[in-house]
Amino acid sequence: MRGQSPPTHPTINFEGTVPLSTSEVLLLEQIKEVAGGVQVKIRVQPRASKNQIVGWMEDALKVRLTAPPVEGEANAALLRFIAEYFGLPRSEVVLVTGATSRQKVIRINGLTAAQVSQRVNS
Repeated sequence: MRGQSPPTHPTINFEGTVPLSTSEVLLLEQIKEVAGGVQVKIRVQPRASKNQIVGWMEDALKVRLTAPPVEGEANAALLRFIAEYFGLPRSEVVLVTGATSRQKVIRINGLTAAQVSQRVNS
């Protein structure tokens, strides 16, 4: 390795595989594949003017919601909005952690990381 500069971004390279691009490595950090679906880190901004997905902010998906953060209203609105956004039944979206925090982890059943990424980035 003498005389060679280190890679400018992290790569995972197993025998017979292609190194990952920076965007693919970031995708792996933002969306975690689990049995039957994915887990996504969410940063919620309650009391916004409209419900919308803003995009990736650091390692979380930023979501603006019109609901206030009172008595679980924002959590319920988040799960309904995410289900509608991805065209899934509400029962396929579950709050994993963060019931009283703006930082949350949700589980989306029936989708892959690539499908989530494609929909969010389109």
